[in-house]
Amino acid sequence: MAHFETIQTGNRVETHIRGRVFRYAPKQPKGLQRPPASKELRRVCVLDGHHGAMLERWGVDQPCHGPRCTHRHHTRAEVEKLVRDGILKYVAGSQRNVAVYVYGRIWKGVPSGGPQGAKVMQLV
Repeated sequence: MAHFETIQTGNRVETHIRGRVFRYAPKQPKGLQRPPASKELRRVCVLDGHHGAMLERWGVDQPCHGPRCTHRHHTRAEVEKLVRDGILKYVAGSQRNVAVYVYGRIWKGVPSGGPQGAKVMQLV
């Protein structure tokens, strides 16, 4: 890597180059250059509720290769449908490459025994 140092005094500019500089390196033809790689993978890691919470809340990485990989992998189109339906959600900061199951049930106060009865909490 080269380090460029520019010194300007009045109208005069001096440039000093330190390090390796490859001025005549062969360049690839336009047709052979690779397009920039997409950050979104073709397959998405789908974690269950427990492992998703470990990743989101505590930052515990989940292995994705080898014998320790215990989660499923689905196609991006399939995961997109499940995200639209509210069954899955993407993990923040994963660049849409990791999804977790969302259990949309919440605790809600519901009257019990008629309108004047006491409220009880139900998982709805």
